[in-house]
Amino acid sequence: MFTNRSNKTEITKKRIDWLPSAVSIDKMMLKHKNVYKTILTKWKNNNLTNLDDDAPTIKHLQS
Repeated sequence: MFTNRSNKTEITKKRIDWLPSAVSIDKMMLKHKNVYKTILTKWKNNNLTNLDDDAPTIKHLQS
């Protein structure tokens, strides 16, 4: 489980495994689909080297 330090939200391994496939299906027609897919694929592969940058990036894209 990963915790975003700034707002204490948690994302579980199960959710990380599911999210890249949801982005690929893209029912919401995401504007930044490739950014989401790149970050979520890194997380799915346990590459958390840029977690402190990636999490705010996703949060910014959602606002």
